[in-house]
Amino acid sequence: MRPTRQCARQTSRNTTNTTPMDALDRRLNHCSNLIALVLPPAVAAAILLDASIVVALTCVVLFGGLLLGQRRRLVQHRTPPGLANLLTLFRLLLLVTVLCLFDVLTPALTFAAFAGNVMLDVIDGRIARARNETDRFGSHFDMEVDAVYVLTAGLYFHLVEGVALWVVLPGLLRYVYRLAVWGLAGGDFAERRRRYAAVIAGASFTLLCAATLLPGVMQQLALALTTLLLCGSFAISFAELFRHAAQRPSIQ
Repeated sequence: MRPTRQCARQTSRNTTNTTPMDALDRRLNHCSNLIALVLPPAVAAAILLDASIVVALTCVVLFGGLLLGQRRRLVQHRTPPGLANLLTLFRLLLLVTVLCLFDVLTPALTFAAFAGNVMLDVIDGRIARARNETDRFGSHFDMEVDAVYVLTAGLYFHLVEGVALWVVLPGLLRYVYRLAVWGLAGGDFAERRRRYAAVIAGASFTLLCAATLLPGVMQQLALALTTLLLCGSFAISFAELFRHAAQRPSIQ
């Protein structure tokens, strides 16, 4: 979603939508599909039960499985996980903690948690490049945690601040998109990193963070702008996906 870490981790590949994916890419795509399949129902349950901890526990299980698979690969190749990936893991744990503490969080504490998440999101990309730790798993993990941040923010503003349900929509777009990729393109569509998407993501992350401290109308405007920006970005991604799906050879 952003240019710092993802773009750096993709420069050696320069993949296109028609480039066949290897085993690692397919395995990571399967993980994304599973997350997209399970998280939206967990979000619905959290909203109906007014219990964000449902999403927190779901994230622990889903990402625990993702990280367990990565640990086995690292042990097999005797490779350390890398500081950048550890920072991304800390971001995930921070967001899970926020989801568990909705009942006691103040706007100031929420701002601090969201601001810390955004700052670490920038720092881990720089560290990945400086330490030559750029890899496809890190890019994938970082992108999924970015999606959890947007989802966590949406749930916070709906369940805690009382904003209408539309505020959760940006947090679900990533998962709707992944399910569309799965259904329309199967395993032969590689997501492309776009500079405009990185700029939009950076602006959206900042707006979500700032909205925790903004009063009434200003908060609504910031959240509405975030929703429009992310919807526009994903609309372009959906258009690319539909074009790719239309060009796929049909199976007789």
